[in-house]
Amino acid sequence: MEKVRLGVIGAASMIAREYHLPALSKCGGVEFEMACDLNLERLEDVKNQYGFKKVTDNYKDVLADPDVDAVVILTKIDTHAEISMAAARAKKQIFMQKAISYSLEEAQKIIDTVKESGVSMTISYMHRYFDECRKAAEIIQSGELGEIQYVRMRNSTKNAENIAASYGGCIMDIGGHGIDLIRSLFHKDIVKVKTLYSEGKSVNTGGWSANLNGDETVALLMYELEGGAQVIHEILWSHISKTDRFEVEVTGRKGSLYIRNPFMEEKLCLGIADQGVENGITWSTPETEHTFFGQRHHQLFVDDVRFGTHDSLTAEDGFDVLGVVEAARRSMESGDWEAPVKYQSREETV
Repeated sequence: MEKVRLGVIGAASMIAREYHLPALSKCGGVEFEMACDLNLERLEDVKNQYGFKKVTDNYKDVLADPDVDAVVILTKIDTHAEISMAAARAKKQIFMQKAISYSLEEAQKIIDTVKESGVSMTISYMHRYFDECRKAAEIIQSGELGEIQYVRMRNSTKNAENIAASYGGCIMDIGGHGIDLIRSLFHKDIVKVKTLYSEGKSVNTGGWSANLNGDETVALLMYELEGGAQVIHEILWSHISKTDRFEVEVTGRKGSLYIRNPFMEEKLCLGIADQGVENGITWSTPETEHTFFGQRHHQLFVDDVRFGTHDSLTAEDGFDVLGVVEAARRSMESGDWEAPVKYQSREETV
């Protein structure tokens, strides 16, 4: 396929205009075919800016268009199941904004429908694709830090408190980015979850069919990774801080790695203590690529569609992130460690 003809649903949303569309416009092999949004006034601006051939306020028009090869779904979570399953049945390749769904049961139905339809789906978690995060993962996997002793993940934004519930609560929304980034950095699954603290007007318990939407604005979680390493995850929805969406601190017996520390000038800093910390630490700034914001993320999806590759984050990965969210909700009630549910195909469950 020379070019992927895209239909973008939710094309006038803020996340579309600030992240997805600028990044897609930098990708090779992309043709903007149809834009869809309920806000037709803003949609006309999007059409003019990016050169979409057609616009509509009905997503079904996008799915019925034979000139659309793949859809980018950038709508709210409560519409994901309806739109993505319809897209799969229409044989469109799918790129969808996180989270995959509000419940594990619904997420499983989405993935099963995608598989039965013979199309691909990727869930959008952007942080793993950032230049500094890819380099950090490379350093961690090299063993340069030695045995990992401590990991601190922090997601922090400056959103209004009263809109947390409309995004699923801080654990599902910004916390999902941190969950996926941890899995990406260490190439390990989260096998146990414990909610140490949560602040919100209500607590939604977990379960297979439970709606995992919450309204918490602060959460402190603890994870255990495969192999036993433990992670502290701080999630702050409406916070006065210098944090740039996220920061990560990884400490091993031989060195430490800081990603996006607000008090350091560079996005990635490495400290190595060859002779033990008591004898001094050598700090450096690892050399990283400098790509356009979001371009790598979207180019992988485009290339997967064009060339039949499978390098993007999968829908199953999206399920596994939601599984950690669900385990955190169960832990809120039990006060104990809880094991996340992982995706199983229908063949595995028979």
